[in-house]
Amino acid sequence: MLTYIEETLEKETFFELNATLAPDFMQHFNIKSVPCLIVFKEGEPVDRLYTFNSVPYLLKEMGPYLIEN
Repeated sequence: MLTYIEETLEKETFFELNATLAPDFMQHFNIKSVPCLIVFKEGEPVDRLYTFNSVPYLLKEMGPYLIEN
């Protein structure tokens, strides 16, 4: 789903991390389950999503962060 959104936006927006290989990252950002999508703004987490229902759902939830000001 995120790949489709990236292709639609025509820019790299998302980064993937294998939670099993990054326990320190998981603990540092207090991630309780996967999948988890963390929105970072200026290097700081500002939102997180644990449910990826559909592409339209993700676009609705992530829309404000995907629009460049």
